[in-house]
Amino acid sequence: MFLRAAGVVAAARGGVSAGALRRAATAASAPPDSSKLPPAGSPGPSKPCGHGLEISSGVPCFEIVNIAGAGLGAIATRDIACGELVVAETPTMMLQAGEFSVQTAKFNAQFNNLSRAQKRAVLRLSDCWRMAGKRRSLEGILRTNGMGCSSDSDDGVLCLEISRFNHSCAPNCEQSWDGTALQERVHACSAIQAGQELCLSYIDVRAPRAERAHRLREGYRFNCRCAACSETACSRASDARRASLQQLGRDLPMVGARDPAAGIKVVSDMLLLYDQEGIDLHTLRKQACYYAFQLALHAGPAAWASGWAEQAYRHSRLCCGEHHPETVWLLGYARDPHSHPALWTPAFEVCNPGKHRSAMDPALKVYALAWISAISLVLSMGMVSERSTVHVRDARLKAD
Repeated sequence: MFLRAAGVVAAARGGVSAGALRRAATAASAPPDSSKLPPAGSPGPSKPCGHGLEISSGVPCFEIVNIAGAGLGAIATRDIACGELVVAETPTMMLQAGEFSVQTAKFNAQFNNLSRAQKRAVLRLSDCWRMAGKRRSLEGILRTNGMGCSSDSDDGVLCLEISRFNHSCAPNCEQSWDGTALQERVHACSAIQAGQELCLSYIDVRAPRAERAHRLREGYRFNCRCAACSETACSRASDARRASLQQLGRDLPMVGARDPAAGIKVVSDMLLLYDQEGIDLHTLRKQACYYAFQLALHAGPAAWASGWAEQAYRHSRLCCGEHHPETVWLLGYARDPHSHPALWTPAFEVCNPGKHRSAMDPALKVYALAWISAISLVLSMGMVSERSTVHVRDARLKAD
């Protein structure tokens, strides 16, 4: 099943510790039980988030209109700040991983339970797999519009409004899954002016133009005409930078495992390339900084690790919001780097912010605390023994 890459999904499939990310199952990012979802289309709560802004509930900052050569799309109706919440949408359908032939019955059951208005809205969505002269099919619609909701699985969601956001290889918006609110959310990843189109990335954009074009034709059957793919913008230098990002992402796990300091240098190079190429996706930057944070725990002082956690936290505020579980965890690590259990795990594994905190084996926690207590006891006994020896020597000297 093709799923539009959602935030961390793009990072995982881009080669940055993909295996570790897929094993990092957390309660915050796991796809929800459809029976527990609030009514589809419910707006998200309005919460002030400092630099990671949130919009007021029920006050849209965009409209869905016809766009020449691209069908329906989202256009900003006012200026939107970087990090501002554009929309928070409750999924209409849940898409479990697996072959469509196996999941068809579940999809049909969900669809049949929708209201008439919801069914009509679903069937009006694009179906890039429709054969000439044929009607849109539910399978084709789900394959075209399904969005991955985390990097930890291939499960996804169908959101009626967010599905109307078109693709760009230089997107100005990015999506994330909020497992607490059970909503798919879209935040602006750069400042947007009124009248501009709001675009997401359907694929990992850290690839040269030819590779991106192949993936889009294969998965969504269209030729991208975004600014990043135009003849003028797509220079050899741009392709070289994106190819470098792709390769650095693949090399980072091995480099970091051999030499944490060298791994941190790779992260710094990636962040510089993101700036040079104008890739504003804060999800990718958050992932890179969190990786560097975990490497810094093994390579440098706590202040160094704290600085990387702080950067990851700032990017998380912009791409997920201040109250997202990963943002909260990252803030905790920035304040107290040593609270991260990577220091005590026997096998170092870079993962998403929530994994260690929620999935760490309780027995390992007890072992770590016992190990620390034992070391402290040995050290204190050594100090007592040394002091006793000194006292005995002092007594003998006085006696002499």
